[in-house]
Amino acid sequence: VDFVMPQYYNGITRPNTDGINGGVFSSALAHFKTLVEDCFGNDPTKVVFGFCIGDCGDTNSNSNAQQAVSVMNDLKQEYACNGGAFFWNAAHDLMGAWSKAVGGTVSPARGCGGSVK
Repeated sequence: VDFVMPQYYNGITRPNTDGINGGVFSSALAHFKTLVEDCFGNDPTKVVFGFCIGDCGDTNSNSNAQQAVSVMNDLKQEYACNGGAFFWNAAHDLMGAWSKAVGGTVSPARGCGGSVK
């Protein structure tokens, strides 16, 4: 396996509302760290953080761009170099607004590689 794309939505984590360290639900950061440390030899570039931007309202998992930027900024505090972000469902990225906002946050680390923490 070259990389993984965990879905931090519709499950036990709600980083969009609880923050990356968790709250009512489980910590997305703890899960991310487990993947980095136990599966990828401390290489956080192998884990791509997943968001839902539409169709996840039933689980309160939709993340708007500002929420996703906040989560990714928090993730960068732990892993300045990470695998970036992906989102489900492209049909909801109207005029690329979500991608532009989140891309502006993750792009500076593009290509950083290695196991930088």
